[in-house]
Amino acid sequence: MSKEDAAEISVKARVDLGTDKLLELYKDEIQRTDQMWKEIVSNFNENDPYQECITHMKVTGVTMDDLGEGLMLAMAGHDSSLAANPEHYGHVMANDVPTGFEGMGMFGGPNLMRINFAPDITVPIDIDEDFLPFTIGYSELGDGTDMHTIAAHYIKETDEGIEMLLTVFFPQGTPQELVDGHKVHLASEFLGLVKIATEQL
Repeated sequence: MSKEDAAEISVKARVDLGTDKLLELYKDEIQRTDQMWKEIVSNFNENDPYQECITHMKVTGVTMDDLGEGLMLAMAGHDSSLAANPEHYGHVMANDVPTGFEGMGMFGGPNLMRINFAPDITVPIDIDEDFLPFTIGYSELGDGTDMHTIAAHYIKETDEGIEMLLTVFFPQGTPQELVDGHKVHLASEFLGLVKIATEQL
């Protein structure tokens, strides 16, 4: 099977089943993944260094407006966001808040997770001043538990296209496989959003 066929089958399965059915199918996995995160953050110490997950991408032939189009489709709950990333299962409301239903880093099962936008949050690395922030915030589980995870994504326009610095900072105790795997998640997600946006224009 080609990767294109696999991607098409994956998206069709998620769309056909629908979020409610997927939530039921993955109920036990969600509980296990939530418990994993609660164990990780139970030992959180704000003085500990974060584990860095950094993906540096350069994409030619597109603009920041193109990426913005893809992000708007994703935030609106459009099925294209499922096509952009195979680790995304759907969009749900948790405690009356729009919440992602996704896996992280191809490690363990999916869970409910939301990013609370917090542009003034301190990011634990120096960012080149040429980059503009477009997503900065911290993550919570669907029940509101602070995951003590910071997501900070930056972008700059170049003569050839765009350059993105996609960063997530995980607490100590996060499995290294998840941290490393999430670099691939970020690359897949944002490249997918760019591709889908340009196809929509």
